[in-house]
Amino acid sequence: MKEIIKELESKVKNCHNTNTIFDTRNYVLLDDVKKLLEAINYTRCCTELKSKPILSFEDWYITYGYSKTVAGNFIKEGSRITRDELIHRYKTEHLKTF
Repeated sequence: MKEIIKELESKVKNCHNTNTIFDTRNYVLLDDVKKLLEAINYTRCCTELKSKPILSFEDWYITYGYSKTVAGNFIKEGSRITRDELIHRYKTEHLKTF
């Protein structure tokens, strides 16, 4: 990228046009091209996210300590929760990270 910018700068500076409007447009264009190249080559500086396995609903509720009742509800630490409520929790807490 640095080589491209140097080449562009050289071409603009070596332009022997006496028309100052044309020269100004060349420099404006050069600045736009520099910004575009920097944006294209921009790399975020952050740590790589840990990859979590995507668990099925059944694996998820077992992993997080829920037990399925005969009636189709779920229990965790004495609290009862419906299947729909638990599916909503699964989607918002587990799947949102993927």
